[in-house]
Amino acid sequence: MIPVTGENKKLLPFAFWLGSVLLIVLLGAHLVRKEFEHNTGRNLMALATQLARHTALSPEQVAELSRLEFSELVHHPLNQDFERQARELMALTDIRYIYIETELAPPWRYRVEPGEESLYGAPVGTGLDIQYLLDAQSLPWNSKEGSTPVAEHDKDRYSLLADTNKEVFRRRQPAYLVTRDKWGKFITGYAPFYASDGRFIGMLGVDYDYAAFSRSLHRYEWLLVLLLLSGAGLFLMLHRLVLRSIDAERRAQSSHQSASRDGLTGVFNRKAIWEVLEGLWTQAAARPPETVSLLLVDVDYFKEYNDNYGHLAGDQVLLDIATLLQTVADRHHGWLGRYGGDEFVLLFRGLAPGRERQLAQQLVRQLHERAMEHRFSPIADRQTLSVGAASLSPAEGHGPEVLFELADRALYQAKRRGRNAAFCHA
Repeated sequence: MIPVTGENKKLLPFAFWLGSVLLIVLLGAHLVRKEFEHNTGRNLMALATQLARHTALSPEQVAELSRLEFSELVHHPLNQDFERQARELMALTDIRYIYIETELAPPWRYRVEPGEESLYGAPVGTGLDIQYLLDAQSLPWNSKEGSTPVAEHDKDRYSLLADTNKEVFRRRQPAYLVTRDKWGKFITGYAPFYASDGRFIGMLGVDYDYAAFSRSLHRYEWLLVLLLLSGAGLFLMLHRLVLRSIDAERRAQSSHQSASRDGLTGVFNRKAIWEVLEGLWTQAAARPPETVSLLLVDVDYFKEYNDNYGHLAGDQVLLDIATLLQTVADRHHGWLGRYGGDEFVLLFRGLAPGRERQLAQQLVRQLHERAMEHRFSPIADRQTLSVGAASLSPAEGHGPEVLFELADRALYQAKRRGRNAAFCHA
């Protein structure tokens, strides 16, 4: 396994892209090949159907042909006439064989012999259950014009019916298959063949050389590869541009967020929470007599806590208190900011009358119930809060600074009452 280091980490996106492109190319080539096979097969089906309609054999001729040795068949006038017409067609195409095959019933004349297992794809002793009633083949490359290829043995007139071919025989409908036998690999179109008296004889087959098919297809496959690579390259370029744009936007958002957030608690900082207050004030002014509520929260005797427990412990206390305050703010659709070292501001818009007093008292009570140890507080054995609350409507003609001043006065009153208390400006 190759270790993932800082250097080759940079290659991972490229490797992923390259692998994806190769997968798409292979899949695309496979789909193109299957589509071409389908179209070629359907054309061969149509050709086989036409040939079957224009080839006539009487029952007597069928019986006569079935008794011939292969060496006799190739010289028989019926087969020679069939082959002559077929070769006119094969001379213009890559069709290699056109034949009529009929299924044989046992006992079979020939069987698979030792050494022929791979040739027929069957075990020794399997009966050859197909006979070529008429057989036309294209000329070998080294044959002279007009010569007739002669089989070496009569057994060459027989073959083995594969399972897929058996289904074709059973259905007696035009079909096509990609076949492989001892003569090679072909795309074969089939059509049912009937004697002149209407009796089903077998299937007329047209074998198209698969090697020639592949050579023709390679041109389209290379074109597909070039198109896919070009498209993948364009996609990669656009993808990188989009990623850069997203990354730049995220950096801008992160920079903006960093400028508006408190570094310790993550809530709004002093400048940002004041901007929120001004925005809420403007919105409420457009909907008189809607009010804006402000809760000013002070952590009681926080300096004593810091001096005795340490700054790390003090930071944790501020984080815990900020979490408590944020929960209350979220529940009532409010905003939270850290206004100073140990002071927080909560803002709400449109609270029901007296609701700000209840929230202030709730904050004092909830922190007291958490029992966060503070042995150096002169008023309790735990950390406490003092909260000043005020609500004001912009319709009264004042600005947001007046609301803040009222909340600050309320906080002062809470502290005068011994802290660990809430006070709301009337």
